[in-house]
Amino acid sequence: MPSKSPQWREGTPIDCPRPLSVGALPVGRAWSAGDIIRLFEIQVEAQPDAVAVIDGQVALTYRGLRNAAAALAVELAASPEDTRPVAAVMSGTVHYAVALLASIGAGRPLVPVDMGHPLERRRAILQEAQASTLLINPDLPIEDELAQGHHPIPVATEGASEAAWPEIGGDPTIGIAFTSGSMGRPKGLAYRQSAILGMVAEHVTALGIGSDDVILSLASLGAGGNQDILSAILTGARVRLLDLKTVGIGETLRVMGKEGTTLLSMIPLVLRTLMSQPNAAWAFAKTRAVSTGGDRLFGKDVDLFRAVLPPDALIRTTQGATETGVVFQWIVPRQRTFEPDAPVPSGYVGPSHAVALSGSETGGDVEDGQPGELMVSGATMAAGAWQGGRLTPGPFVSESDPAHRRVYDSGDIMRRRSDGLFEFVGRRDRQIKMRGLRGDPGEVEAALRRMPDVKDVAVIPRYQDSEAVFVAYVVPIDLYAPPMAAELRNSLTTEVPAHMVPSEIRYLPDLPRLPNYKTNFAALHALDGASQPESSISPEPSPGSIDPMIDGAVRRAWTDILGSQAGAKAFDQAGGDSLKLLQLSLHLEQSLDCRLPLDLFDLEVSPDLLSRRLTDFRSHHQRHARAGLPLVVLCPGMGGDEPRLAAFRRALRHRARFLVIEYPGLETPARRLGQLDALVDDALAQVARATPDTRFRLAGYSAGGVVAFEMARRLRSDTGAAPDLSLIDLAAVRSRTPTSGYKGVTFAEVMSPMRRGHLGGFGSRASNWAFFRLLDLRAFAVLRLLILAKSRTIGAHSVTFVRKVLLEYMRGPAILGWRPSRYDGPVTLYRAETQREPDAAPDLGWAPFCADLVVVDCPGDHLSMLSSPNVEVVADRFGRAFSSSRTDPDRTQSATAVS
Repeated sequence: MPSKSPQWREGTPIDCPRPLSVGALPVGRAWSAGDIIRLFEIQVEAQPDAVAVIDGQVALTYRGLRNAAAALAVELAASPEDTRPVAAVMSGTVHYAVALLASIGAGRPLVPVDMGHPLERRRAILQEAQASTLLINPDLPIEDELAQGHHPIPVATEGASEAAWPEIGGDPTIGIAFTSGSMGRPKGLAYRQSAILGMVAEHVTALGIGSDDVILSLASLGAGGNQDILSAILTGARVRLLDLKTVGIGETLRVMGKEGTTLLSMIPLVLRTLMSQPNAAWAFAKTRAVSTGGDRLFGKDVDLFRAVLPPDALIRTTQGATETGVVFQWIVPRQRTFEPDAPVPSGYVGPSHAVALSGSETGGDVEDGQPGELMVSGATMAAGAWQGGRLTPGPFVSESDPAHRRVYDSGDIMRRRSDGLFEFVGRRDRQIKMRGLRGDPGEVEAALRRMPDVKDVAVIPRYQDSEAVFVAYVVPIDLYAPPMAAELRNSLTTEVPAHMVPSEIRYLPDLPRLPNYKTNFAALHALDGASQPESSISPEPSPGSIDPMIDGAVRRAWTDILGSQAGAKAFDQAGGDSLKLLQLSLHLEQSLDCRLPLDLFDLEVSPDLLSRRLTDFRSHHQRHARAGLPLVVLCPGMGGDEPRLAAFRRALRHRARFLVIEYPGLETPARRLGQLDALVDDALAQVARATPDTRFRLAGYSAGGVVAFEMARRLRSDTGAAPDLSLIDLAAVRSRTPTSGYKGVTFAEVMSPMRRGHLGGFGSRASNWAFFRLLDLRAFAVLRLLILAKSRTIGAHSVTFVRKVLLEYMRGPAILGWRPSRYDGPVTLYRAETQREPDAAPDLGWAPFCADLVVVDCPGDHLSMLSSPNVEVVADRFGRAFSSSRTDPDRTQSATAVS
């Protein structure tokens, strides 16, 4: 039977993986009794000219870091009466390391404010923190409204060598971390120096950090980044600061391999993404330990890590909270194996903590193997909450036992195994972990309720494999004219962190209620599970039997492209990507001997659903159902139709039907592929054959806009009519430099999918080298014959990638150096907000060539504007043109005039 009160289990010492030599004070509780500046000075004296911190642009030695931080600390301490926090409003560069050390040296609490976060969140943090001073990056100015009322100090990376640290006594509060609050307001937690040193000491001991280590810090400003920096500079190691979101996966791996990263701490999602890349083994060649936490680690992750990491590398799992620091940790034994989908235990209780598991009903202790609510106590917990510029008790309570233990009720449900390891079971409240970060449905609900046309809302999590996403159920003010889901999500990106933006927004006339009128979340979960569509895309198959011949062709193609292990999983879950989706469509076109629109294919499709769609397509159901919709003639980019354009068309499936222009392929004589007039002639002929006596609009994406523009000019000249023309992110003036459609993409990025085997039997390294060598020599005729031979023997799907690359090179002369002539018809330019050229004109150079031009800004860049969730916004703005056309019926081009 459980006892009347929970049993507290004290933590155990950590076994250090190797001898440590980090200075005069031993790591552990004695180290925590020291102070950060003293420990840092030991390392400065030992190796003044060694690099301490580097961000790719600036590198500071231990002496340089010390001089810059000490000079800034003197400036911060110049007004002893000002003990208010200091806010570091900047990005994660060397300047932040200087700001962190300087604020510690001045005894002032530091509030990290990441410049990558939305303005509203940064404003709310500064208001709640009541900071008096802002430390800013001199090369990254902040908004005037943030600077107003504060004293901004640009952080320098140089300082006088004679500057002495200010005299600071006691155990000051030196850090304030802000997390997301349940009502949309950030909440702050304050930490004393002893607690932060205790956290760093455990991290250093667990991984055996020493002066020969290179720590890669991918964490944003806050507790994770602080731990990386302090763990390095207090042990003589080097820390490399890197913004993963800015530089991307490829650059991160390049930096790791080049600089010999030995230690990395990150959430499982990031680690599994890094280690799944083709060159991961090279990047992790010097890594001797990875530490992960913030989300569940699974057996398949451990298998992946072991396959990539050196054989003697350590894998450390952790679990904790912002309020407590790391509570559980464990170095996974090398001989330990797990089932692929089984979660790995969180670990043992760390030396600075004690934990208790209580029954949810009785409050008493629970037996091993039974779940209980986790309560935490320890020396490294936050000192309290920071609210309105002052320290408050916050979420901590004190027990009435003789020890007067400070306790944090975590809300986690844990289970203790017989071997002493603790396992995470779930959350007591609604807060969950998403991509290693805390997800708060209440914060999303509060933000949505503030938006126009929203009457009520409830947000619930939906679990997809090991990851969680939010789904929002919205009650609109007008059920028959609800707000656009894409617009709501786009607005939320400025209100809540990106991982909390709902993946789907659904509409209800009212929310289900309990007898006490509270929202019935159990009913919403049941509704969500029962009503999730098999696929969110169209065309949706009509009821009926599946053609056995089609089903057999789908199963064969599915196995050929994805492998026998794919089974009945969704395409992306079975390892499919956009290029493999093109391979699948080509394979089925060859098997079924018919042209298949890419609209039938998407990354979420399963074999059963695809078979039903193809059966339905062959029976012409969808063609008849969409016959009354307006027609858009769409010219794709020079690579031809692609999954992103198909997603754009699916988003408009209820508002338009599309005729996608097919450009001549490799079977066409090579000279015609490079002639713009030939491409336009062929496109106009396709329109005349496909849509007699039907009015249409012209549209072109990227370089396809050149073809669409010349089609419109030809029609204007031949018939006198000026059709509506839509250009999707096309600049009027194009480079004359010979290049393919892969402009801006590095050679390594082009080679990457080839190394992953996307070329089938053509994909050996020797063939890859030979292909690009011949491409550089412009030996198009030789490559064309080789690829055509391969297509005939195995199938076009076997050479999808090289076919696309070669066609783009061969079609290049038709586009490169093209200059538009004036067009008198209506033109709408859908311009990506993020341009490759930062100084690009708002009209992308089209004003001199267009008599009637409208520019519509769209979220994203040239590629991401056609990816979710941006594509839904772009499609909605594109579709509105159908109800507000600037072309009267007499000016709308009829297809009969084409012929």
